[in-house]
Amino acid sequence: MKNSVIKNKFKNVLLILLAFSFATLSFASGELPLIQQDEPLSVDDLIDLAIENQPQYQKIKEDRDLLFKGVKVAYAQLLPSANFSARYSTSRYYNPTPYVDNSGLYRPDYTAKSSNSSWGITLSQDLYLGGSRFYGLKRAQQMLKFNDLSMQRSVDELTNNIQSSVYSLLAQQQLVEVRRDIVKFRTESLRLATKRYETGDVIELDVLQAEIDLGNAENDLLTAEQDLQNRSESLNLLVGIHLESRFPLEGSLTPTLPDNDINNLVSLAMKKNPQFLSLQKNIEISDQDVNIARAQMLPRVSLNAGFDKMEELTGYNKYKFSPQQENRSLGLTLSWTIFNRFELDYQRQRAIVEKRKAVWDKHYTGQQIESSLRSEWRTLNRIYEQIKITEKNRELARRQLDLEQERYRLGASNQLNLRSAQVTFIEAENRHISKILEFYTTRAALERDLGMSLEEVGNNE
Repeated sequence: MKNSVIKNKFKNVLLILLAFSFATLSFASGELPLIQQDEPLSVDDLIDLAIENQPQYQKIKEDRDLLFKGVKVAYAQLLPSANFSARYSTSRYYNPTPYVDNSGLYRPDYTAKSSNSSWGITLSQDLYLGGSRFYGLKRAQQMLKFNDLSMQRSVDELTNNIQSSVYSLLAQQQLVEVRRDIVKFRTESLRLATKRYETGDVIELDVLQAEIDLGNAENDLLTAEQDLQNRSESLNLLVGIHLESRFPLEGSLTPTLPDNDINNLVSLAMKKNPQFLSLQKNIEISDQDVNIARAQMLPRVSLNAGFDKMEELTGYNKYKFSPQQENRSLGLTLSWTIFNRFELDYQRQRAIVEKRKAVWDKHYTGQQIESSLRSEWRTLNRIYEQIKITEKNRELARRQLDLEQERYRLGASNQLNLRSAQVTFIEAENRHISKILEFYTTRAALERDLGMSLEEVGNNE
């Protein structure tokens, strides 16, 4: 038994690796991965596929790569800047007017040539900028962490959407099975009505009504099957794979109420929810903006050094590619903006206001998260209790339908009572499936706001 479990897990891992490999090759060729297999995929498998292929998430990853380079640029601000320049130019002046030069010789025209070249290297190092480079580096690092939290939030949103889509697909599969059962019931009703009509127990209206009910049931089945295909393609679109991918889903809709305390969940959310943590990080980023704005009001000291060579030749002398004239420079610059019409003070005040707004955003979002968690927890408990009732009702409705169908076969009931029992059965099944789907979508939303799955809560207490 243990060996078979290990083999199954190993097989699933190989399937996922093959799917990822195929996805990488498909992405390189500009095509979406097409998955056609009989092995079921779990929600975690689909989330892993989405992280590798979902276009919207890939865009967020591109932003992170850009921010990582921004950190490198912030470190580079501590290094000196260097600039190299080179220049070469030549000119020729021609005057066709005859003239007599200073020696008395007659010249039919006048031609003059000149050329010059130069190259140089300039180095500049900021010695002191009021600490703005240090604050800018810390800001870039915090922006990278902020983006990591945003990516985690995107993963949580993606997980919630995939879970909801999977639960919706599983619920639709159950609904299709119910519709098929209804077709069987309607078919049996038509057979019994036809048989009783042949014996004269019922009139032809019963047969016609049974045929109409069967046709409606078949139409409902076709609609449910089409909806199942649409939801399957919606899941493929959400995961980022080919729309024609087909695979079974692992798992079933068997609701269980988590054994957790809502106050504990709220406390964990304040530590794990990436949206709330990103707001805290935003406050820290705003704090660095305040420091940078204050640094703009302090004096600045920079060191500059330069070396260049130049050469300028006139007349018909041959141009030299190695200039001989040299110039060396070394300077220390101190600058301090004493008054610039209160612009620096305005920038500092604006940064302070943005920081205060970030603090208020954190308080408000924390309340929103807590309110959502408490509401979702109450809804989850309420739906769980309702599922017990709908489960009992659907069992009673199926039993009632079986008894009414048997009574109709024996002639102890009429077509109206049979149709009423069938309608009651359909409504009971629909309500039960709807409640199960509502339970799982509410649980997925609760886990999204919590920032982790409910199974992980025990490891973080």
